[in-house]
Amino acid sequence: MIRLIVSLIAAVVMILADQAHAQGALEAPLPSSELADACHKGFVRLRDEAERRGRLVKEASNRKAPREEACELIGNFSRAELKMIRYVDANSAKCGLQQVAARLKTGHAKTEEMRRRLCAVPGV
Repeated sequence: MIRLIVSLIAAVVMILADQAHAQGALEAPLPSSELADACHKGFVRLRDEAERRGRLVKEASNRKAPREEACELIGNFSRAELKMIRYVDANSAKCGLQQVAARLKTGHAKTEEMRRRLCAVPGV
């Protein structure tokens, strides 16, 4: 059980690192600096929330939290990822986020698989 949670945390940290790297796509020139600022702020706010939720998952793992709590925290992280994906999908053309969308969706698929494995265990 502990090995599963530790593996899960390692994967969440890698996903967050990939998402932070994906933010680099926002550095491409955009039509106006006003639009660029709005795109950047919208994305960064959502990314920061996902990172915060990822840290909560990691902290729970470090203190060996019960599986039920870990499952809830991973679900919260997954929902934060979905918010980022929806923002990117809605704003990819005007904000130049096309490359970010694919990375986020790949990361989210991994999160969902980990959540499914952890939360599908009997007793949860």
